[in-house]
Amino acid sequence: MPRAEVLRRTSAALVSANRNDRALAFAQEAVALWPEDDVVGRATMLGDLATIEFQAGVSDGVESIEQALSILGDDPQHDVQRAGLLLSSARVHMLNGRQALGAEVAAQTRATAEAAAAAGDPAAREILAQALLIAATCRASVGDPDGVSLFEEARAHADGFVRAMMRFYINYSNTLMLIGRYEDAVALAREGQEYGRTHVADLGPLVMIEANMIEAHIYAGRLREAEELGGLLPMVEPGLYSAFLRERLVCLAIWRGRIDGAEAALDAARLELDMFGAYEFQTRFGMAYDLGELALARGDAHEALSHARLAWETPAGGVLALPLTAIAARPVAMLRVAGEDADIEPYRAVLAGFDAWPVTPLWAAVFAAELGEGPWTAAIDAIGPAYIRAYARVRHGEALLAEGDRAGAREALTGAASYAGELGADGLAARANALLTDAGLTGDASRSLLTAREEQVLELVAEGLSNGQIAERLYISVKTVSVHVSAILRKLDASSRTAAAAIYRRSAA
Repeated sequence: MPRAEVLRRTSAALVSANRNDRALAFAQEAVALWPEDDVVGRATMLGDLATIEFQAGVSDGVESIEQALSILGDDPQHDVQRAGLLLSSARVHMLNGRQALGAEVAAQTRATAEAAAAAGDPAAREILAQALLIAATCRASVGDPDGVSLFEEARAHADGFVRAMMRFYINYSNTLMLIGRYEDAVALAREGQEYGRTHVADLGPLVMIEANMIEAHIYAGRLREAEELGGLLPMVEPGLYSAFLRERLVCLAIWRGRIDGAEAALDAARLELDMFGAYEFQTRFGMAYDLGELALARGDAHEALSHARLAWETPAGGVLALPLTAIAARPVAMLRVAGEDADIEPYRAVLAGFDAWPVTPLWAAVFAAELGEGPWTAAIDAIGPAYIRAYARVRHGEALLAEGDRAGAREALTGAASYAGELGADGLAARANALLTDAGLTGDASRSLLTAREEQVLELVAEGLSNGQIAERLYISVKTVSVHVSAILRKLDASSRTAAAAIYRRSAA
């Protein structure tokens, strides 16, 4: 077997194991040694090199792809090989955030592969399936609803091809998250994990589908469950897939309220994240969000705003720019309080550009509320990440407290603390409880909702008096006492007179 072929196979095996740095060296040597007269083989090897270059974070691979296409020329007998190279090019554009170009090249790929696919060529059929998946992903990423529906067509073509099916599970579960269908994303990612295990998929795609599983759990509000995942990360070397997963774990730490841990994790992975974020837009925009949140946690409005600028400075993010509008609104509000001003209009334009997207109302509501232009209640029940809705609950409680509505604030903050606790958003729960404590609304603060007469009735209930005895003591009817007791039980969320009496005794003590 020629040395160049041995190097190609070794490189492919290393890619399957997600050891891209070592694979790169073997692929580069294979290209250098490949016979000049083997046009198809040399072009194919250059295409493999392009993929490895991208996954290793050394370049976007476009130069190697263009060189390979030049070698093949326009000879129709090389259409399948040419389609494979175009597919690699479309994938690179998709991952780098060049969605319009990615969709365009995916269409070229389909046109180039269609004849061979119709004739039954299995390689062409798989290329066609993957081109459909890339087109669907590119269109959905920029807010095109038709891109979402295209995935079902793509799945029919992908069936029977392991790589194409893994790409379907990865891309579609990610797209479901973009439109707020988090439970569906969890189910699809789980299905993809099982498919990958039973069909012996490469480690890289398995890491990516695990990252999607974690992300879907995060958005669905299962933060503790998400924290238990990530078992594949220690098994892979730094690369495109591991960088995406590490960034999601940083976001998870932030939403769990573990700011110091998030800072430490980001510092430890910063070189890897910067390297691969340069070529992969999801990691890049995820990092901008994380860095913005961490800057806000430190109270640094200027730094937070510097990270949020990515939302409008580059169109690469598509709908991933939406969370950065909320990151921007908060520091602008902080700066205005300090007597400074900042241009918020570019972020309004981002929101307006995706006004029909399912999760935009949530981000638009948070954006408006941060700036004092709308109520926090508009975000509480909107479609979007559970953590952001929990954050809106806390901020709503803060707003009520600032307005002097103590009873409303107590109810809102108590509910916010409970909801955040259920999600595993410990930082938000602690913030809500601290607000309750600082405002003197802790303990059995539910008693603050009782009227003066209900307080009198509760005191007598705690003494063990019956409704009739209470009626005699207060000179009111038994029926009126019964109404008061029912109201007390409801307001205290007490299941019985005994429970209500216990609440009274605790607060009195």
